[in-house]
Amino acid sequence: MTGQDMLAEQGQISRALVSVVLVLCVVTSALAVTFVAQKNRHLFNDLEQLRRKETALEAEWTRLLLERSTLASHSRIEKMAVEELGLRSMQAKDVVIVK
Repeated sequence: MTGQDMLAEQGQISRALVSVVLVLCVVTSALAVTFVAQKNRHLFNDLEQLRRKETALEAEWTRLLLERSTLASHSRIEKMAVEELGLRSMQAKDVVIVK
């Protein structure tokens, strides 16, 4: 074998090696794209579930604020004090001033 034949053979081997490396890079890249796309879909589904839960919690919070406002109204508290506890408003004759 002559020197030129050896150089040509080494060139073919190096081109084949480069081709194999490039094919491996393409396959690895394709697998990475597939993995990232699947992970993205999964995370998007999680995000949508959390948004639905947030909406439900906001609705419940609004309902609870309204309920608290209703339960804490002065007229309701006064009515309960009179009906359930038997309390009454003070009369002027009931007031005692202590010095």
